[in-house]
Amino acid sequence: MFDLKEKTLQSLFWSYLDSFGIYFIKFIFSILIARALAPADYGVVGMIAIFIMIGQILAESGFAMALIQKKDANETDYSTVFWFNLTVSVAIYLVLVLSAPAIAGFFRMPILVSIIRVTGISVVLNALKIVHLSVLSKEMNFRKQAFINFAAAMISGLTGVVLAYKGFAVWALVFQTLSGAIITTIGFWMFNPWRPKLIFCLNSFKTLYRYGSKIFLQGISDIVFTKIYFPLIGKHFSAAQLGYYSNANRFYEVFIRQASSAFCRAIFPSFALLQDQKERLKKNFVKTFGLLAYIMIFLTVILISTAKPFISFFLTSKWLPAYPLMIAFFIEGFFFPLFLLNQNMLCSIGKSGLSLQVDLVKKVLTFVSIFIAFKFGVRALILGQVASSFISFLLSTIVSTKLLTVKKKEIAFQMFPIIAIAITCILFDQIIINKLFEIDWMLLIAKVIFISTLYVLLSLLFKVKEFREIFATVKQKLATYS
Repeated sequence: MFDLKEKTLQSLFWSYLDSFGIYFIKFIFSILIARALAPADYGVVGMIAIFIMIGQILAESGFAMALIQKKDANETDYSTVFWFNLTVSVAIYLVLVLSAPAIAGFFRMPILVSIIRVTGISVVLNALKIVHLSVLSKEMNFRKQAFINFAAAMISGLTGVVLAYKGFAVWALVFQTLSGAIITTIGFWMFNPWRPKLIFCLNSFKTLYRYGSKIFLQGISDIVFTKIYFPLIGKHFSAAQLGYYSNANRFYEVFIRQASSAFCRAIFPSFALLQDQKERLKKNFVKTFGLLAYIMIFLTVILISTAKPFISFFLTSKWLPAYPLMIAFFIEGFFFPLFLLNQNMLCSIGKSGLSLQVDLVKKVLTFVSIFIAFKFGVRALILGQVASSFISFLLSTIVSTKLLTVKKKEIAFQMFPIIAIAITCILFDQIIINKLFEIDWMLLIAKVIFISTLYVLLSLLFKVKEFREIFATVKQKLATYS
């Protein structure tokens, strides 16, 4: 039996390398492309985002997590899921092709017909790799995933940059997305020996569907209620406004959602392995909750503090209207990662139905926030989304701690010093650092260095156990390789 802690640490390393390494590359390319394109170009692509993402979640249908969660998944299960996903994805692509004129008519933008039909190909491509991805995740083999995603990030990024500076405008974004889907699909087939067989078992399908359907409902509702803002803004505001929203959301997705997902997708298989060992699972959950809070709150503080000089220096002043939107998004970084961890924990022990119930509450709150905030503008919409996410985080924490019999005060004592340190860093930034430099690049560097240093020093002063845990792990790893 392998050492679960060692395997999990390796998974976290490669999963975070995948996110912070690969997404740093995407981040660089995003800057280069944003400098060349107009906000309206991002707005045009943003108008169809919800349709493509709904297509992708319909094609996947929750089976990826079902395969990972099922302890005794076999060849029949894998092949059944593959053929189902492929069939559904082809059907969805045909629907997108046929409905493209109607969607373009709704937004009064004829170019969307061609964009939808080209971008929609990615739905089929992603369906072809779902099982391969599940097999590697089940084996906790995130190293291969990192290499594949690295290649895809480089090739798709170069594609986007070259086309953007060649004057292809919105098509640079379209082909950047499509090339990324092509490379990842080829990569998973090349580096994963699994191949589908001509098998489709109805019993296998039903077993996986009972679990996966709840994940699917949660996923589809998440897409609808987080991406509904794109068509709403695209229809009732200008394409440029949607472009500001889209790019602010893009950086939020890269730094908050992707980093959180990287952590949780590495933790999910290990939680699933411990689903029958309640005390061990409880101990690991509490420790993981604290570590994730410590890491992601630090990242969020850095993002909020550096957002304005970053936009001004790297994206140029034409993107400054996106600044308040970006800050509103980043605020969610204080608690969204923990909400995602709670949901993953529930799913890993087979409580996908309970996870769905919590998520449905979040969606109802999101709908109410849209109804109330829409007339107050785009920023109000984001803040409404953040408020609904915060309430859902509290609910998911109550449900998770009750299920694992974790004392609420244990979580509160764990969070208090981290939150206190974060508030101190933000105040230090606003009162002192902002007054030190007027040149954007100097201010940006100063913020990163000073805030990082202060965060570490305060962690030492308050003897934050999560910092000691990270320091001890890194020290142990370095000793191993020395």
